[in-house]
Amino acid sequence: LQVTSNVSDADFILAHGTEAVGQSGGPAVETPLDDMKAMMAEAAARKLPMIVANPDVVTVNGPGSLIPMPGMLAKWYGEMGGTVTIMGKPAPVIYEAAMSVLGLPPAEVIAIGDSLEHDVAGAAAAGIDSLFIAGGIHAADLGVEPSARQGPV
Repeated sequence: LQVTSNVSDADFILAHGTEAVGQSGGPAVETPLDDMKAMMAEAAARKLPMIVANPDVVTVNGPGSLIPMPGMLAKWYGEMGGTVTIMGKPAPVIYEAAMSVLGLPPAEVIAIGDSLEHDVAGAAAAGIDSLFIAGGIHAADLGVEPSARQGPV
Protein backbone atom coordinates (compact mmCIF):
# COMPACT_ATOMS: atom_id res chain seq x y z
CA LEU A 1 0.00 0.00 0.00
CA GLN A 2 1.48 3.34 -1.03
CA VAL A 3 0.15 6.43 0.75
CA THR A 4 -0.30 9.59 -1.31
CA SER A 5 -1.86 12.99 -0.79
CA ASN A 6 -2.11 13.50 -4.55
CA VAL A 7 -5.62 12.51 -5.66
CA SER A 8 -4.43 11.89 -9.22
CA ASP A 9 -2.09 9.15 -7.91
CA ALA A 10 -4.72 7.50 -5.67
CA ASP A 11 -6.66 4.28 -6.32
CA PHE A 12 -9.05 4.83 -3.39
CA ILE A 13 -9.57 6.98 -0.29
CA LEU A 14 -9.19 5.53 3.21
CA ALA A 15 -10.95 7.68 5.82
CA HIS A 16 -10.08 6.92 9.43
CA GLY A 17 -9.71 10.45 10.82
CA THR A 18 -10.65 14.03 10.03
CA GLU A 19 -7.68 16.07 11.17
CA ALA A 20 -4.87 15.14 8.78
CA VAL A 21 -4.02 13.75 5.35
CA GLY A 22 -1.42 11.02 4.88
CA GLN A 23 1.71 11.84 2.92
CA SER A 24 3.94 9.65 0.78
CA GLY A 25 7.00 8.71 2.82
CA GLY A 26 6.23 10.97 5.76
CA PRO A 27 3.88 11.75 8.62
CA ALA A 28 0.30 12.88 8.09
CA VAL A 29 -0.15 16.63 7.71
CA GLU A 30 -2.86 18.55 9.56
CA THR A 31 -5.44 19.53 6.94
CA PRO A 32 -8.53 21.76 7.28
CA LEU A 33 -11.89 20.14 6.46
CA ASP A 34 -12.45 22.54 3.54
CA ASP A 35 -9.20 21.30 1.96
CA MET A 36 -10.31 17.70 2.53
CA LYS A 37 -13.64 18.49 0.85
CA ALA A 38 -11.79 19.85 -2.19
CA MET A 39 -9.71 16.65 -2.36
CA MET A 40 -12.87 14.55 -2.01
CA ALA A 41 -14.57 16.48 -4.83
CA GLU A 42 -11.62 15.72 -7.10
CA ALA A 43 -11.66 12.06 -6.01
CA ALA A 44 -15.42 11.79 -6.59
CA ALA A 45 -14.97 13.23 -10.09
CA ARG A 46 -12.37 10.48 -10.70
CA LYS A 47 -14.86 7.88 -9.35
CA LEU A 48 -12.45 6.73 -6.63
CA PRO A 49 -14.10 4.57 -3.96
CA MET A 50 -13.90 5.65 -0.31
CA ILE A 51 -13.42 3.13 2.50
CA VAL A 52 -14.42 4.43 5.92
CA ALA A 53 -12.72 2.68 8.83
CA ASN A 54 -14.60 4.66 11.50
CA PRO A 55 -18.17 5.52 10.50
CA ASP A 56 -18.90 7.73 13.51
CA VAL A 57 -20.32 11.03 12.23
CA VAL A 58 -19.27 13.13 15.23
CA THR A 59 -17.50 12.73 18.54
CA VAL A 60 -17.45 14.70 21.78
CA ASN A 61 -14.65 17.25 21.97
CA GLY A 62 -15.11 18.75 25.41
CA PRO A 63 -18.25 19.96 27.17
CA GLY A 64 -21.01 20.78 24.68
CA SER A 65 -18.70 20.48 21.66
CA LEU A 66 -18.89 17.97 18.82
CA ILE A 67 -16.37 17.57 16.02
CA PRO A 68 -16.77 15.75 12.70
CA MET A 69 -15.51 12.21 12.28
CA PRO A 70 -14.93 10.01 9.20
CA GLY A 71 -18.64 9.20 8.93
CA MET A 72 -19.20 12.87 8.13
CA LEU A 73 -16.59 12.64 5.36
CA ALA A 74 -18.49 9.61 4.03
CA LYS A 75 -21.74 11.57 4.06
CA TRP A 76 -20.17 14.46 2.16
CA TYR A 77 -18.46 12.11 -0.29
CA GLY A 78 -21.73 10.34 -1.02
CA GLU A 79 -23.40 13.71 -1.62
CA MET A 80 -20.62 14.46 -4.13
CA GLY A 81 -21.54 11.28 -6.02
CA GLY A 82 -18.74 9.15 -4.57
CA THR A 83 -19.06 5.48 -3.65
CA VAL A 84 -18.58 4.72 0.05
CA THR A 85 -17.91 1.41 1.82
CA ILE A 86 -18.37 1.43 5.61
CA MET A 87 -16.08 -0.85 7.61
CA GLY A 88 -17.34 -0.60 11.18
CA LYS A 89 -20.40 -0.22 13.34
CA PRO A 90 -23.27 -0.61 12.75
CA ALA A 91 -22.29 -3.58 10.54
CA PRO A 92 -23.07 -6.82 12.43
CA VAL A 93 -19.73 -8.33 11.31
CA ILE A 94 -17.96 -6.12 13.89
CA TYR A 95 -20.03 -7.54 16.73
CA GLU A 96 -19.79 -11.10 15.35
CA ALA A 97 -15.98 -10.82 15.27
CA ALA A 98 -15.92 -9.58 18.87
CA MET A 99 -18.15 -12.43 20.04
CA SER A 100 -15.98 -14.92 18.18
CA VAL A 101 -12.83 -13.63 19.88
CA LEU A 102 -14.58 -13.73 23.26
CA GLY A 103 -16.17 -17.11 22.58
CA LEU A 104 -19.52 -15.79 23.81
CA PRO A 105 -23.06 -15.88 22.43
CA PRO A 106 -25.04 -12.63 21.96
CA ALA A 107 -27.01 -13.26 25.16
CA GLU A 108 -23.80 -12.94 27.20
CA VAL A 109 -22.52 -9.73 25.59
CA ILE A 110 -23.44 -6.08 26.05
CA ALA A 111 -22.38 -3.25 23.77
CA ILE A 112 -21.77 0.17 25.33
CA GLY A 113 -21.86 3.36 23.31
CA ASP A 114 -23.12 6.90 22.86
CA SER A 115 -24.32 6.69 19.23
CA LEU A 116 -27.86 5.55 18.55
CA GLU A 117 -27.05 5.22 14.84
CA HIS A 118 -23.89 3.15 15.25
CA ASP A 119 -23.52 1.63 18.72
CA VAL A 120 -27.13 0.90 19.70
CA ALA A 121 -28.46 0.11 16.21
CA GLY A 122 -25.44 -2.07 15.46
CA ALA A 123 -25.85 -4.04 18.66
CA ALA A 124 -29.57 -4.52 17.99
CA ALA A 125 -28.87 -5.76 14.45
CA ALA A 126 -26.40 -8.28 15.89
CA GLY A 127 -28.87 -9.44 18.56
CA ILE A 128 -26.83 -7.94 21.40
CA ASP A 129 -28.18 -5.88 24.31
CA SER A 130 -26.75 -2.38 24.64
CA LEU A 131 -26.11 0.26 27.25
CA PHE A 132 -26.66 3.77 25.87
CA ILE A 133 -24.46 6.58 27.23
CA ALA A 134 -26.80 9.60 27.26
CA GLY A 135 -24.01 12.06 28.03
CA GLY A 136 -22.21 11.50 24.72
CA ILE A 137 -22.97 12.75 21.22
CA HIS A 138 -26.75 12.92 21.82
CA ALA A 139 -26.49 14.82 25.14
CA ALA A 140 -27.80 18.12 23.75
CA ASP A 141 -30.73 16.34 22.06
CA LEU A 142 -31.57 14.71 25.39
CA GLY A 143 -31.14 17.86 27.47
CA VAL A 144 -28.13 16.54 29.38
CA GLU A 145 -26.07 19.48 30.66
CA PRO A 146 -22.39 19.51 29.58
CA SER A 147 -21.23 19.75 33.20
CA ALA A 148 -23.08 16.52 33.95
CA ARG A 149 -21.03 14.74 31.26
CA GLN A 150 -17.62 15.44 32.78
CA GLY A 151 -15.61 13.25 35.09
CA PRO A 152 -14.77 9.57 35.30
CA VAL A 153 -17.40 6.93 34.76
